[in-house]
Amino acid sequence: MHGEDFAQRLVIPPLPHPPSPLIGRTAELEHLRSLLTGTEARLVTLLGPGGIGKTRLALAVAEACQPQLDAVCFVDLSVVCEPGEVLGAVAAALRVHPSARPVAE
Repeated sequence: MHGEDFAQRLVIPPLPHPPSPLIGRTAELEHLRSLLTGTEARLVTLLGPGGIGKTRLALAVAEACQPQLDAVCFVDLSVVCEPGEVLGAVAAALRVHPSARPVAE
């Protein structure tokens, strides 16, 4: 199945609404947006200590990228304890349920 076809068939929930505005991150927002909408990266990971605004920045980037990308979805990984649970969390967020084909496909 082509990525485009799959993205068109997904029922993706709306992005969560942040509780506060994004302040002072214009340069980071633009850099991340250009990475994700260009050909340089398919995945970007934000790293840093808790409380510095990684989730808030990620939500702003996701919102900014929606017009240029096939599908944008927020996956809350805060409840994931083991690496093996990530795929299931992503599948659940995308509302993809195992069937005759493995979720990894």
